[in-house]
Amino acid sequence: MKIEGDVHGFIDGTFPAVYRSDKNLITGTANSVDAMQSINVEDLAKYFLEGATQQNSESLFRHEKYKTALELYSAFFTETSQNAKFLTLVMVLETLAESKKRPQLVLELLKDFRNQIEELENKLSADSEEFISLDSLKRELTFRQEDSIRKQIRALVYDTLLINGDEDAEETAKLAVKIYDKRSKLVHEGKISQKDLHHASSNARRIVKRILQAKFTHLTQTK
Repeated sequence: MKIEGDVHGFIDGTFPAVYRSDKNLITGTANSVDAMQSINVEDLAKYFLEGATQQNSESLFRHEKYKTALELYSAFFTETSQNAKFLTLVMVLETLAESKKRPQLVLELLKDFRNQIEELENKLSADSEEFISLDSLKRELTFRQEDSIRKQIRALVYDTLLINGDEDAEETAKLAVKIYDKRSKLVHEGKISQKDLHHASSNARRIVKRILQAKFTHLTQTK
């Protein structure tokens, strides 16, 4: 229906709306839209043959951490939220990272701290708030025996690129730590600036791609 005179607003026709009867409004409606991303046959054949003819490529299917990392990397391309895309990239690095025990000196300090906690617990009622808090702290010490995820990611990037012969291994490892710090801020505070998110995501994507490629080469060359 043609509207005579001024138009005072626009409403979504798929939702209820309340408005004054003397106002002219345009109602907009549209069917749902599906989008599909595709790759041409020539490129698909090229990438498929490159992977299929790679020596010892079947070994990749026996490496569970690498398989999971590839699944996460694949999920990155289908995520719609920029936050989710960034976090998914960092999860790829977390998956590939290997846990390592802390130095013996640190382990001994943790053991002494655990003994102190148990001495305090013996003086408290098992259902008291103090006991519950101490018990929680004691359990946390078990996880503290291993290096932090932050340090594990640094080691992953540095070691992988060093083995691959990349001269910027140390520089890239430091950048990976900064990316993980942005991840921590996003998770714990709920947001980071769009500028920081874009910068961190771009760097994370480049690093993840390099790590996956280097791991691919290493795994297929190792019998």
